[in-house]
Amino acid sequence: MRKILFILLFVIAITTKKSIAQISPNEIKARMNEIDSFCQNCIDAGTNNFVDCETIRHNKIDSILNAVYKELKKEMDTGKFSEFKKEQRLWLKKKDANYASYAVEMRKSDAGVEADQAMTINNDSNFIEQRIIYLLKKLKQ
Repeated sequence: MRKILFILLFVIAITTKKSIAQISPNEIKARMNEIDSFCQNCIDAGTNNFVDCETIRHNKIDSILNAVYKELKKEMDTGKFSEFKKEQRLWLKKKDANYASYAVEMRKSDAGVEADQAMTINNDSNFIEQRIIYLLKKLKQ
């Protein structure tokens, strides 16, 4: 029931008339905190495994990143967006390398396969959250 309620609230928040540019960085951070809380509640409820909970969080954080990216695309002129696109591609390569490196490190741990996967996904989500905060600052410039 909590999961359905949260998803409904998230959809309502995303589909408001406000564009990402009109939403303050604090509001976006609050939404990311809500997603983090949802993930923790998912894990605490014990009805899903860690990987499922972290995957749900990752998908929601990634959808915020995509929305911010689309807003930047609308706000920037073609030349500036072309440069930004190059920057974003470099960041994606860095994100993928970070994911792979973290996954290797987690496999060395004694936490177990499920915990390794969940922590790797969690690390990737945190990496994306940092990028969202950076892009929101860029959007406000």
